[in-house]
Amino acid sequence: RAPIFGLICIKKDNEWLALYCGGGGSSKTGVGNQIAVVRIEEDKLIPEGSMDTGSELGAAMCLLGKDGLIVCFGRKFRGLTLKSKSEILPRFNDVQGDFHETDPCL
Repeated sequence: RAPIFGLICIKKDNEWLALYCGGGGSSKTGVGNQIAVVRIEEDKLIPEGSMDTGSELGAAMCLLGKDGLIVCFGRKFRGLTLKSKSEILPRFNDVQGDFHETDPCL
C-alpha cells in the first residue's frame, strides 16, 4: 500500500468518480506513482483506470472545468484531461513555479 496525497470527486456521465494521486516510489517500494480513477458505488469502489507518473509523485490535485485536472508535482504542475473513466490525457505542459520574494512568477 502507498500513501495518497491528493483526492477529488467528480460526477461524470451520471456516475461519481474519485481521482487520487500518490504512490510509493517504485524503485524503493515496488509501488509506482500514479493518478488513479475509481467509480464510487453505494458499498464499494470499482477501479476504472490509472495513469503512471513514473518517478514524479503527484502531491495535490484540483478540478479544471468539467473534465480537467491540475496536478502538482513538486515545484511544477501539469494539466490533464479525464477523457473517459479509464483514460487520462495530457492537457498542457508543465508549468514551473518560481517563488522568489521579489517578482515571483509562473
